[in-house]
Amino acid sequence: MSTTAEASPTRIVNGAFLAPATAVFFFFFAFGMALPTLPIYITDTLGGSDLAVGTVVGATAVSAIAIRPWIPAGVQRWGATRLIAVCGILGAISFIFSGLIGSTAGLSGLRLIAGVAQAVIMVAALIIVSSSVSDAHQGQVISYLSVAPYMGIGLGPVVSQPILENYGPAWSFAAAGIVSLVATAAISPSAIRRPARDMHAPRTKPEIYLPALVPGVVLMLGILGPVALSTFMPLYIGDLGSNSPQWIFLGYSTVILAARILGARIPDRLGPMITGVGSTVLISVGLTGIAIAPSVLVVYLALVPFGIGIALQYPGLLALVISRAPAGRRSTAISTFTMFFDVASGVGAVLIGVAATIAGYRVAFGVCAVAALVGLALLFVFAAATAHDPGGESESEPAVPATADSDKL
Repeated sequence: MSTTAEASPTRIVNGAFLAPATAVFFFFFAFGMALPTLPIYITDTLGGSDLAVGTVVGATAVSAIAIRPWIPAGVQRWGATRLIAVCGILGAISFIFSGLIGSTAGLSGLRLIAGVAQAVIMVAALIIVSSSVSDAHQGQVISYLSVAPYMGIGLGPVVSQPILENYGPAWSFAAAGIVSLVATAAISPSAIRRPARDMHAPRTKPEIYLPALVPGVVLMLGILGPVALSTFMPLYIGDLGSNSPQWIFLGYSTVILAARILGARIPDRLGPMITGVGSTVLISVGLTGIAIAPSVLVVYLALVPFGIGIALQYPGLLALVISRAPAGRRSTAISTFTMFFDVASGVGAVLIGVAATIAGYRVAFGVCAVAALVGLALLFVFAAATAHDPGGESESEPAVPATADSDKL
């Protein structure tokens, strides 16, 4: 790690940060544009059920989980910025053709492509920014980067909803595809440069970083809430007398944006364990409020603790994983940990779809609240099990130069 990064934390937002963050923002802006369109398109145009909605939405996780172990090897070989540029194009293909497909099976196939793009873009961006700062500022730089996807997801529905209402789902999906191409344009100047390589470093192989599994499971159980929000909120608020899900998504993302910016240093100051516990409790409280909400107003109020919890849990737990990983395995640790986003999106979306089909949307959100509490229990078990080994694996392990993945931005 550079002494500059350690001495000048205010330089976290620099050229190495802005290019991947901008690409992440535009890709997830496109991803967010599909959120209000996808469930309505499946149920109204394709005649699918709630279970079909959960299955199609969860299809992104299948390919994302499959690609995760290969991302560090791909970054080492081609460079993180090149992968981001290519995946912006893949995302555009997925979004544009989603509005032209005539079956849920075909739509699921396109969501598989979106899953690959989503996983690669986020992991590659995390590798770039985490390699540019010291361990003392990992939580802060992760918090700042994670502003980009949540801002994109929050603003995307606001833009796509009027397009959907006035021109139909095909045009809404097409607009999302165009925005995804902007992500490629944002990173392309950096992607053109050939990344420096250490020819003597061993080639990275696909693998799973085992110490990241328990924090990843805790994250997964917390992320079930956002999965339910993105999958069924457009339908749930219809039962509450509203037809404007875009403002729910915007409100949720606004809370996360504020918490990530104003509370960026909380994981580094309080420590990842305390941050993990507090954030998980807030997630469960917020989901409980959504589940029992008698009106849309209560849903908005419940978004506050829920959004703050989601905002703090991810950077806190990821900082915990990174700080305990040897330098040469940090890209693998990041890939393994963030894989649980996709597990939550895939398995979680299907299970939540089953719960919604059998017992309704309220029960589905209630199940997510309970799942977050299970994650809280696991976090306490993990803290007890690692109390005498806070440093994780030995730092004497030979280091694969994952920091070279930043393509020398």
